[in-house]
Amino acid sequence: NSVDGSNEMVRTLFPEVKLIANQDNVGFSTANNQAIKESKGEYILLLNPDTIVPENC
Repeated sequence: NSVDGSNEMVRTLFPEVKLIANQDNVGFSTANNQAIKESKGEYILLLNPDTIVPENC
């Protein structure tokens, strides 16, 4: 549901990324659940948009 061009930026700069682009704003939790269902890795890390990750943590 992005209107700022970030979807196209991700497609261009990070072609290896699987981008899930919803037509409507489904909310943070639903979007996370969509990503988790599509994930292939052993671990999943969810960070809220306002998370600050300290250096060297």
